[in-house]
This record gives sequence, C-alpha cells and structure tokens, in this order.
Amino acid sequence: MIVGHHSGIKYGNANTYHKEHLRRGMRNGLAYHFVIGNGIDSGDGEIEVGPRWKNQLAGGHVKSAIINSTAIGICCVGNFEKQRPPARQLESFQWLCRYLQSEMREDTLSLKVHKEIDPHTLCPGRYFPTESLRQEFVSISG
Repeated sequence: MIVGHHSGIKYGNANTYHKEHLRRGMRNGLAYHFVIGNGIDSGDGEIEVGPRWKNQLAGGHVKSAIINSTAIGICCVGNFEKQRPPARQLESFQWLCRYLQSEMREDTLSLKVHKEIDPHTLCPGRYFPTESLRQEFVSISG
C-alpha cells in the first residue's frame, strides 16, 4: 500500500526532515520513502527519494510496525489543514503512484492516507484531495 502524508509545516525537504527524525531518535532517519516539495525548500512537485527507498528499509511513517514493513510512505510538504496542496505537487504524487504501481507490478496496491491508519492524526489534512487521488489511483490499478 501507499500511505499519503503531509509534513504539517510549509517549510522543509527530505534532508531537513531526515535530520529532524534522526534528532528524534529514529535510527534510519527520514520516516518516509519519498518527499514531494512545494517550491519553498525544494522544487514545486520535486520528488525526493529518501534513504529508506534507496536502501529498501521499512518505513517509520505510521505507528504500526506491520504496515511500516510493507507500505510506502509519501510525504507532501505543507500543512493541508490550512491550505490546499499546489497543483504540481499533486501531479507529482499521482505520477509517483503510477510509477510505483508499474514498477511493482502489483495489482492490489492501494492508496491510504495517514489518518485512515492512525485515527489520532489529521494527516494529511482536510484539503488533501484523498478521494480524487484514490479514484485516479484506482483507474490506473484496475
């Protein structure tokens, strides 16, 4: 499964989140496999590949170790409780989902968002277009 996240802040990129996650004690650093920029500290829609993907390590992006061991975490930079994600960022999110679907050749790959797995969180925020992205994802995976 792919799990969509937002960073909760409008600043940052894979490198800054990696350093913060290491500071918080996450031994593999960046919790996500990919980070998609919003044009502030990385390009608008820029897909940054994290060390967890490069080294094929389990994620650290949800509370469940079982889900982290199988799910791919994608974080879009921004706080989508306060604002809508930039169009280029969403286009990159869709492109990355399609790419992962084709590379993994996985007919059952699904798209979830963080709050569907960990109900204590608002992530990825009310303005993240979960249903339209899921519909787009279903059309490429079905």
